[in-house]
Amino acid sequence: MNPTEQIKTELKEMLIHAKNELWISQKEHDFLLNEHPRIPSFYMLPKIHKNLENPPGRPIISGNESITEPASQFVDFFIKPFVSELPSFVQDTTQVLNKLNDIRNIGPGLLVTMDVEALYTNIDHTEGLEALTYYLDQRHSEDMPPSSFILQLAKWTLCNNVFLFQNQFFRQKKGTAMGACFAPNYSNLFMGLWEETYVYSDRNVYADKMMWWGRYIDDIILLWSGSESELLQFHSYLNKTNKSLKLSLDFSSSEINFLDIKISKSDNGDLHTSIFRKPTDRNTILRADSFHPSWLINNIPTGQFQRLRRICDTEEEFERNATVMGQSFTTRGYQQRTILKAYNKTKSLPREQLLVPKEKNQQRSDGVNFVTQFSDQANKIKKIITKNWDILKSDSVLREALPDTPTISFRRAPTLNDQLVQSHLPPQQQKTWLSTRKGNYKCGNCVHCDNMTNTNCFADVFTGRTFYINTFINCNTSFV
Repeated sequence: MNPTEQIKTELKEMLIHAKNELWISQKEHDFLLNEHPRIPSFYMLPKIHKNLENPPGRPIISGNESITEPASQFVDFFIKPFVSELPSFVQDTTQVLNKLNDIRNIGPGLLVTMDVEALYTNIDHTEGLEALTYYLDQRHSEDMPPSSFILQLAKWTLCNNVFLFQNQFFRQKKGTAMGACFAPNYSNLFMGLWEETYVYSDRNVYADKMMWWGRYIDDIILLWSGSESELLQFHSYLNKTNKSLKLSLDFSSSEINFLDIKISKSDNGDLHTSIFRKPTDRNTILRADSFHPSWLINNIPTGQFQRLRRICDTEEEFERNATVMGQSFTTRGYQQRTILKAYNKTKSLPREQLLVPKEKNQQRSDGVNFVTQFSDQANKIKKIITKNWDILKSDSVLREALPDTPTISFRRAPTLNDQLVQSHLPPQQQKTWLSTRKGNYKCGNCVHCDNMTNTNCFADVFTGRTFYINTFINCNTSFV
């Protein structure tokens, strides 16, 4: 039975109360209430980097346009600022590279990575909400909406993760859906409180051995100054702190991989970095003849070469990997002049410049954004709108609402994948004797039965060629 209407009723009661208390505006109320939600779908993504022949699955619940998705986005907006303030927070590869550049040398230390196994789906609701409470209590008491309402929405979202699988409805009782908007930051704060309690506190007797502890959601990097036996004891200690958490361990005195970085240590303890590619990686660069804007296609080589130069800390490593990357672009149909132009542009940039974090572009909120599906007429559409924009601006009413120049964006056109792949899997059909029985049979209840023969094949009267019947038919079948 579809529980969506019952869930919607609970949401309406919460929102009406919040609006009456002036916690949220009418606009926020309308945003949070999805009157026509889509039912989330469950599917699995194979982790081929774990095992190519028998890969484990990553459970995904596609919650786009679902009843809980607006609430998930709303909660995420208020908890996100706390994540970047966590001591272990790692935003991206660039931040890791800058941190390693600051440390430079770890002497005889060990390179360590850990992975929190199945983090999203193993967070107990009570413990996850305790973490949110801990951080939201740091807000000012007069901030709106109150933290109690944000927590109420978070709990409602977690407890109403309902999805459809093979025509049956299921409810997730533990953890958060990997497809939920607030899942990464919710998991980050859960881990943040765990770290504050067990990693950075006096409970950790190995704290003085940690030269750096960084974490990208469920991936942990650790530079360790202690011995191997002390590291194993520390790892055992961590795995005993919470029954919901299990950390895998990988360490080396010479080389280790974290995110897309291969981190190595020289004999004197100096740290070096290069690009890391998983053994299962394939050449998946967007083809040059793909149906995408030309500016996007032409900028891909530049972006990839700059990523390579950012990660590789020596000229030798950059040149070696750039040669491999150039061959990959050639295989995907890119012209040599495009590849060479991107390489030369990147080569002229000092690596230090590429390690400077980029500020995110602030989106214009004072104008009208024209959005349409990308097609081979996209450039013509853009020119027509830009050319005739003054006509709209000449209107006395529209003049105040429209910006001086239009903002034009294109969304992706449907692909073959969109049309051929379904999120909702059909239910398994129950097999009957009709499912396996093939051939022609008498129905046993008509005047034609005397003229029918029970057989699984028939022969052409002229050629004598035999044809086998691949389904079940009888006297009542059409055209028989």
